[in-house]
Amino acid sequence: MKPNKLTPNSNLRWESSRMILPEWRKQWLERQKAQTWQHPPELDDQMIEEVMQMIHDGMAYTWLLDVTYWQDGQFHTATGYIARFRDRPPQIWIQVGEVVLSIFVEHLQAVAWQA
Repeated sequence: MKPNKLTPNSNLRWESSRMILPEWRKQWLERQKAQTWQHPPELDDQMIEEVMQMIHDGMAYTWLLDVTYWQDGQFHTATGYIARFRDRPPQIWIQVGEVVLSIFVEHLQAVAWQA
């Protein structure tokens, strides 16, 4: 039997009233983004020193590293090689496949060897 608008437990009854205005959609998307937004990491001096040591060792020995970083309110993890490092402002470039990511050191949360 084919469902119709009067079929119990079907959503067809309200199908014709589905509509969202562009302004409502925009506000809804902004609200979703605000709810999932996270604060940037705050590393203490010891953690910064450990991260910098891992970066320098990764460059010297071309280790595959897992880098967790903050970008646009979200934490992301990239696995790759350190391609370049700059002191002022502190910034690293990570070679992930054929893509090179540019990350400021102040946005790093953790750096670890690829297990």
